[in-house]
Amino acid sequence: MSSVFWVRIQERDMLLYSKLPLVFNVHEMQNDVFRLEQQLWQKHYNAQNFEGSWTVIPLYSLGGKAESILSVHAENAANLHYEPTVYLQQCPYLLEVIQSFQFPLQSVRLMKLNAGSIIKEHMDYQLSFEEGEVRLHIPIITNDNVEFYVQDERIIMNEGECWYLNLSLRHRVSNNGKTDRVHLVIDGKVNDWLRAMLNTSVITQTTTVKNEQFDKETIQKIIQELLQQGTQTAIDLADKLRTQL
Repeated sequence: MSSVFWVRIQERDMLLYSKLPLVFNVHEMQNDVFRLEQQLWQKHYNAQNFEGSWTVIPLYSLGGKAESILSVHAENAANLHYEPTVYLQQCPYLLEVIQSFQFPLQSVRLMKLNAGSIIKEHMDYQLSFEEGEVRLHIPIITNDNVEFYVQDERIIMNEGECWYLNLSLRHRVSNNGKTDRVHLVIDGKVNDWLRAMLNTSVITQTTTVKNEQFDKETIQKIIQELLQQGTQTAIDLADKLRTQL
């Protein structure tokens, strides 16, 4: 059974979150994570967006590069290709999980939020079903004291479940537990398969909220974050965002 909730932005309905009708083997996923060396975890590039430790292992990245943890919006990556990294070779079950998603894959990452760490409230540029690109979360290791909020609504995600979250809206995360939280995070493009998965929802809810579209100040902050990354891909994306100012 899947659950779907919607928010209304001015006169536009947006999907807030959805629990997809998919469940994966938690033990097998955890075995793959434990198989990876601790030193493979790379610090998340948006250092100003978190406190504590937030780290990443790329499984699909631009050009399959093991050091690339950047996720680039589809419209800005038309000539770039996401490919498996060497780390995925060590994760046979996670490979099965990833291959079960029948939509165009982009960035796929393991993301760990250490115990006592927080991800500050922010919005991810155009990362929503309505914009044609989604981010799916599959908890591999979590605890009851992980608090993930989207639009001030707490989303409780259990190990092995698969969730779509509209991260173009305000969201934040706190790991108040004693153990680290690890999610498999899959980015991809919307297609008919994904639409069919989301259409299996049985619970809907609408609410009216203020306009959450990016203003110029927010776009400028995103540009600054991209420039701090220093990669050519990030610089090119920053240049495209400047056209919206």
